[in-house]
Formats: sequence, structure tokens, C-alpha cells
Amino acid sequence: LATASTTVLLDLARRRHAITRPDTRWDVSTTLPLLVTGLFGWVSAGSLISWDSAVRWWATSGWTALALLAATILTVFALTPARNESADDDLGLHWWDYVAIAALAVFSFRTFPVVEFYHWGFYIGPIEQLRQGGRLLWDTPSQYGFLSLIIPTILPGRAWASFWFFQASLFAMVAALMYIAFRRLGSRWTNGLFAFVVTFTTLFFRPRSESMILPAQMTPSGGPVRFVWCFVLLTFITGYFFRPSEKQSARGFTIGGTTIWLASILWSPEGAIYCSAIWFSSYGVFLVEQMIEWRKTGTSSSAWSRLAKNASIPILGAVVLIVAATLIYAAISGAFPDWRGYYEYVLLYSRGGHGAHPMDPMGPIWYLMLLFLGLSTILFCVAVDIHDPRLVVLAGVWGGAWAVGSYFVGESRPVNALSLTPFLLFCAAIALRIIGADRSTRWYAMIVAGMVPAFAVPIALTLGHSGLPAALTHEQLSPARFTDQLPRMEPALLEVLFHADAQPGDSYVRIGDGRLMLPAWTTSDRRGAVMSDRSWLPKPYEIIGSLPAERRQVYIDRNAESDSSGGWLIQSKHDTMPGYAALLTQIKRTRHEVKRFENADWIVSWMAIGSPRDASATDSTALRTSSPPRLQTNPDSALR
Repeated sequence: LATASTTVLLDLARRRHAITRPDTRWDVSTTLPLLVTGLFGWVSAGSLISWDSAVRWWATSGWTALALLAATILTVFALTPARNESADDDLGLHWWDYVAIAALAVFSFRTFPVVEFYHWGFYIGPIEQLRQGGRLLWDTPSQYGFLSLIIPTILPGRAWASFWFFQASLFAMVAALMYIAFRRLGSRWTNGLFAFVVTFTTLFFRPRSESMILPAQMTPSGGPVRFVWCFVLLTFITGYFFRPSEKQSARGFTIGGTTIWLASILWSPEGAIYCSAIWFSSYGVFLVEQMIEWRKTGTSSSAWSRLAKNASIPILGAVVLIVAATLIYAAISGAFPDWRGYYEYVLLYSRGGHGAHPMDPMGPIWYLMLLFLGLSTILFCVAVDIHDPRLVVLAGVWGGAWAVGSYFVGESRPVNALSLTPFLLFCAAIALRIIGADRSTRWYAMIVAGMVPAFAVPIALTLGHSGLPAALTHEQLSPARFTDQLPRMEPALLEVLFHADAQPGDSYVRIGDGRLMLPAWTTSDRRGAVMSDRSWLPKPYEIIGSLPAERRQVYIDRNAESDSSGGWLIQSKHDTMPGYAALLTQIKRTRHEVKRFENADWIVSWMAIGSPRDASATDSTALRTSSPPRLQTNPDSALR
């Protein structure tokens, strides 16, 4: 039904806008390919609905069906340019476009609910350790990057608030880039509405089930914090193509693209992988086209010499970057960096590795296949002419979609497909804009027939979700009260900590389940939340608990060398991680227990530097029943 409706809409759009030649009749040879392509598109896009049958979910309420219909109509008219619209038109922005971009930027800085304690912990933990004197590539492991942690570390405020501001800024930047890419698919007002709706629904929300829709900021690793440089690099490459020929510079393209690529290397190893696929795909085609021109204007030997010189620029840039980083690191810290700490998590989480999730052959992988096959078709149709300058952009788009889509191979959870959707649709928008000169061909109409559901279904997933109104109307917190949304400490744990005379300013390691950091201490009015930001080991403990035993011991030993002060070890008696005994043994190689407090649920031990002492020296206290004292409301005071 959706396929037939799309075909009818395309026919209506054709009558008003030139998406096929005016003399082309819609006979069987024209309509049948559109039906087949559209059917494949709708079936594939429907796989994004992982919690139910796509048809059943759309039919659950009139609102979901209406949202799908509206999204389909809007997408059809956004992807079919007006008859008098040239592919070379600048399609500049109007005042209402700037209003839309400003609205997206404001929404990027929402404060509640944006924290998911587990996922944020893998950023906050390293940030807090850096602030207490830790060093990346030495005693502070980082699962998600290098520069992506240093920047929020140097921002003012507590780690939770500074990371919120950092992530919100990246959301605002990516939202602007997405809006502009979608907006420039056409000049009509419907394209502005389409750009806003696609950006808003796919970038900011993740429908998880029929009843749950969560803000995308809750999982930083699935958003702009991870993929920002992919957006920036593709924007640069596309901008170069649309720049007037007299302003295009081969040297400027090489230096600009290489600089962005080097920034992605500093950002994170994953960013380096994704941007390498984009940059070297695009730059490789660029050099081939330049080589053809060089051979026309000079000798073959001089052309090969220029090719070798230009091809070596990114490699030389990377070598200089690594050498400079090594020397600066050694000058500041007195030791060379441990470069294994830069890439070890990429290897750990590679296909079939730690945390791998099996792929459902009938799941959202088909949505990724739909977009990838569509982009591959566009690239193939344009590649018949190796001199076509559009290949430079399309090669980068294709490389980016392939590399970023590969993230789903190892982590094949349905929500990850939704996390990749903003960038993949960004790639699709650039490709459709690039091939605008071919909009009169039949294959362009087939591409549009497949791309309509690729855009419409993610839009409708959010707009048609019953939880969207509540997600939009949450009362926001002031930045000063940002930590109020963090989970509070369990009463049983508070009980034993108070008995041990522990303070929020002390150093803590929670090894129990290993997945979480220490929750917030509650103030006496039970409104505020005070976080303990010091630790004598990397946190959350899973950040090293997931590493091989020898690398885990390296981080434990280095932290013992850099932090000789004592600290509290918190263990759960019920919820423990696999290999818990072995992990505890590794910790006790560099620290020993001085005193212990426990109740029926928790064990809290004071750990001091050095080898284990005589067991009789340990002060062990078993708690019975008591009520924890009330905390003072002033977070800066000694909390009791």
C-alpha cells in the first residue's frame, strides 16, 4: 500500500516538477521498476521498527498512520526539485532557515533528561581522573577518544555539567550542518520544513520500544561526540565541489581536507577510521582526475612526480602529528606515551570482540543496506565518466557510509541503527544534491522511489511515537542543578559509608558490578545531589575490567604509582561482575585493606598503598541496623 501510494505521489510530483523527461510516459517499463524499488525501500526501512511488525505498529493508532502519510508526502515533494530549478543553483538560505537553525541549536542545550548514568560514566570517569592529575595514554584509559575528552576536561564547572555543555555544542553544530544539507535539496518552502523535521526527529530522539522514546543525548557514543568530524569533512568536500571554478584550489582542497582528517585522528581512533574512509576515498579520486589533467599539460614523468608529492601530504602530516604529540607529551610528563592505549579499545570492540551483539538477518541491517545500495547505485551511474568532478564528493560519501555503517556489524543492536541514521541520511542528502543534473533520467526516479521510505520512516518513528509529547514537555533544570537528575545512592550503601565516616571528598572505587560509578550523595532536603569525583583507579571499573588481564594490571600499577593516597573500595555482596575474584586479586597486588565495614549488602574497605599486611591488622566492623545521619544541604561543607 505504501509502495503504491509513493508511486502515485511520484507521478503527481512528475506532473508539476521535472523528475523525468517530459515526453516519458508512465508505462509498465517505467512504473514496474519504481514499484519494485519502492517495495524494497519500504520493507527495508520498516526493519527499523524492531519491537513489532512494521505493519502492525503503523496500524496501532490513527496518529502513527497519519505521521507516516505526512512524512511520505513531505519527503516526496522535498526530493523532487522544481522544474525551473537548476542543479547548479546556489540555493542560499533565507531568514526562516536561520530561525530554524537557531531553534535546533537551542534544543541542543536541553538539560533534562539527558543523562544515562552508565553511558555517561565512560566519559565522566576519565574526565574526573584527568582533573585529579591523570594522564591519557598512561594511567587514564579512554574508550572514546583523546581530544574528545581533553576539551570537556578543560571547560569550567563540574565534570557532568562541562560534558553536557560540550556535547550540546556538538549537537548544535551537527544540527546546523544537517539542516543545510537537507535544505539544499530544493528551493521551495517544503524543503525548509523537510530539513527541520528530518534533523529534529533523527538527531535528537531514539525510539526504543512502543512505549519508550529517549533523548539521543543520553548515549553520547551514538551521537555527534563520536561522528562530528565525519559531518565536518563531508561538508568541506561538498562545499569545495559547489565553489565557483575560479575559487577552487587543488592546494586548498588538499590542505583543508588533510587538516580535518588530522583533527579526527586527535579526536579518537574511531573518528580517524571513519574519516580515513571518507578522505582517502575522495582524495584518491581527486588525485586520479588531477593526474589526467597533469598528463595533458605536461610530461608523464612530471605528472607522476606531482602525484607522488600530493599523495604523500596526508601521510607526512600524520607522521608529523604523531612525532609532535610524542615529543610534547614527553616534555610535559617526562615519559613517552603508551600508544597502545590509543587504539586498544578499537581492537577490543571489533567484530566478535567484547560486547559484540549478533546480527539479526531480518533486522535493521536492511535499512543500512537500503541506503548503502542507493549510494552505491548513484556512484556507479556517475562513475561511467571518470572525468566527472562529482565523483570526488560521491566517493567520500560512499566511503563514509560504508565505514560508519560497519559500526553496526559488531554492535548489531537495533538502537545502533537509529544512532547511525542521522549521518547516513546526511550522506544520502549530499548524494541526491550532487546528482541533481540527472534528475530527468529514469534511474534518478528509481533512486527517489527507494530513498523516500529511507527518509519517511525515521521521521514517522519519532513523530508517530506516543511518548514524544512527554519527551518534549519535560521541565528543564538549570545548569547549576544539572546533577539533580543523577541516581541517588542506595540507603544500605549510605548506611555503611556513614558508619565508616566516609566523606564525598574521599577517593572511591566501586568494583561490585564494575559498570557504574558511585551514585550521588543526597542532601538533607533530598533535592540536591553531590557527586564524589575522586578515584584511585580508572572509573567506571569496567573501563579496565574489560581489558585483557595484563593491560588491566598495567593501569592498576600506574595508578598506584601516580596516586599514593588511600581510598575506599566498595564491593557489592550480590551484584558482582564475571571474574570478580581475579580482579580483586589484581588490585590487592598494589594495595592492602586497612579497615573494613560491611552490612548485609555492601563491603566498604579502606585501601592503602603497599603489599598486604597481617590480617590481624585489619579493622573489620559488621553493621547491624542504623539510620544514616542527615546530610547538610551545603555541598561544599563536610557532608555527614
